[in-house]
Amino acid sequence: YKVNGTWTNVPGMQMQASDRSDCKWMYTIDLGTATSATVCFNDGNSTWDNNNKNNYVLNKGTYKISGGTITKLAD
Repeated sequence: YKVNGTWTNVPGMQMQASDRSDCKWMYTIDLGTATSATVCFNDGNSTWDNNNKNNYVLNKGTYKISGGTITKLAD
């Protein structure tokens, strides 16, 4: 992911098992003073989901991304 123009180093941050019933995996991004983050995903073996090279842009909040679809969830 990137916040304020700086990407994390590859392979990025590892997601954790979720305690929510509406998603299996999760990761919390500290936005600091930013209002959004740009994200893409990989499996640690060079297989990427980057939304057809558009990446995913998420505003402050809680989201689920599945099959290329972004769904805002209740916090």
